[in-house]
Amino acid sequence: MTLTRLLSVFTSPSISRKRFEYIVLTAVSELDDAYGVPILKKVEQSHPSVRFGDLYTALDFMEEKGYLLSWMADGGPKRGGRQKRCYRLEKDGEDYLRELLADRAAVIGAVEERSWS
Repeated sequence: MTLTRLLSVFTSPSISRKRFEYIVLTAVSELDDAYGVPILKKVEQSHPSVRFGDLYTALDFMEEKGYLLSWMADGGPKRGGRQKRCYRLEKDGEDYLRELLADRAAVIGAVEERSWS
């Protein structure tokens, strides 16, 4: 992958699919009880304009790819007994997240090596 391609993945003015996947996978990995609202709040820290529809589309896609596992859990009294869909990072998701982090590290390394005189 060229430096130009790597930079485009992580610096696009409109968020790229890979960057969004990185943000969502990171959010899921950092939460003990990962479900819609807490995931959205984590994602909004990096990308404030994200909508629930975008998030759930990404979650569904990443589950289909084997990166995430989801299950229905009891919502408790706060949710009026309505169930919530919880998510957990799977091994393939961990591997993909490591790949994305390696790409990001390569970009940072290339920028640090470059002479800016």
